[in-house]
Amino acid sequence: PKGTPLDCDGAGGSDQMELPHAIEFKPDGTRMFITSNQNFSGNPDVAVYQFKLTTPWDSTTLVCEKIYEVDVDGTGAEDQVRTLDFKPDGTRMYVGGKKKHKIRQYDLATPFDLRSGVTPGGISDSLESFEDNMRDIQFNPDGTQLFLTGDERNSGLMQKFSLSTPYDITTLSSTTETFSLISPSDSNLVNNLRGFIFAVNFTKIFVTSDDGDNDDTGNHNQIHEFDIDCAG
Repeated sequence: PKGTPLDCDGAGGSDQMELPHAIEFKPDGTRMFITSNQNFSGNPDVAVYQFKLTTPWDSTTLVCEKIYEVDVDGTGAEDQVRTLDFKPDGTRMYVGGKKKHKIRQYDLATPFDLRSGVTPGGISDSLESFEDNMRDIQFNPDGTQLFLTGDERNSGLMQKFSLSTPYDITTLSSTTETFSLISPSDSNLVNNLRGFIFAVNFTKIFVTSDDGDNDDTGNHNQIHEFDIDCAG
């Protein structure tokens, strides 16, 4: 494994990035984006850090290009940015937070580039009644569905929202379909879900789980794989 410090000197920050969370890449591997939660070291409180990779998909070649501060709920009250996703063409970014339970979209004038021309856009309604500790989101390929997971209210469950306008978070449905992430083979509940990703054809989902060091079943800190049909 390779380990590279997330330094951002000269790009709006004063030191190494603290409290990283969600991560996304530009499809060609030349840019990487990571969210940062509130810290007290002089760097922005909540932000998306943009890195250039001089060699695609090689994190040891990263160079910090921009620290873009985000205001998820429009009041500056969100201090834990948990989710990050992009529209496939890179013209819209989505950031969600744990504290205020909302997702905000940002329009990008230059695809997959936060250095200029970023416009804060619409904000979803609160999703607290569905999940009050959101961990990850992902859209289906045409942007008409949003999948959300967390590890608090509905641990081990996935919520599927519909969007009446593709990729417009303000048109998120007020009801969801719910899908269980309990393994049918060993009844192993995904107790503390951390992240998920679909296979390209949406026939499988891979889920990471942190069940702590005190789980004597041997099932903690796993990646779970499920065959699914919830994306239809």
